Amino acid sequence: MIDPRKLAIVLITALIPASATAADIGKWHSGTVQGFTKYWTANSDGSHFTIWCKAQKNRPVSLISIGIGGHPAPPRKRVRIVIGRTLVKLTADSNGYLPTDCPTCADNFVYLWNRLRSSSYLSVLFDDDRQAGFSLEGAMDILPGGVCSPAT
Repeated sequence: MIDPRKLAIVLITALIPASATAADIGKWHSGTVQGFTKYWTANSDGSHFTIWCKAQKNRPVSLISIGIGGHPAPPRKRVRIVIGRTLVKLTADSNGYLPTDCPTCADNFVYLWNRLRSSSYLSVLFDDDRQAGFSLEGAMDILPGGVCSPAT
């Protein structure tokens, strides 16, 4: 299991501009930062939807970061993600990130990943009623076919 404090430190340091590779397709982007592959989109309000992936000991490690109104999801609260006509409910950790390391979380993440590649619109609703919508234009081309597999 990933120590949330260590992961938060890694993610904070990942915000330092040190991108070795990058791609932009439609409204989606990817880049490599501090050993993580980052896939993200942002809307016109500055809200973001980000997936962090890293290969670790022959298994991928992933995390979802969503910011609305400049703030992450409320800690330990449900996050509702509407993608196409499907609702996926995930629970934020104590830092407001959406971990994918429990069995149900991993299953939901795989499902969400595949829906991101095949849908056209994404909407997120936090438990405190903040919400944001995102385009999925380019997601199919940015996100690899395999969940968190290395970009080709």
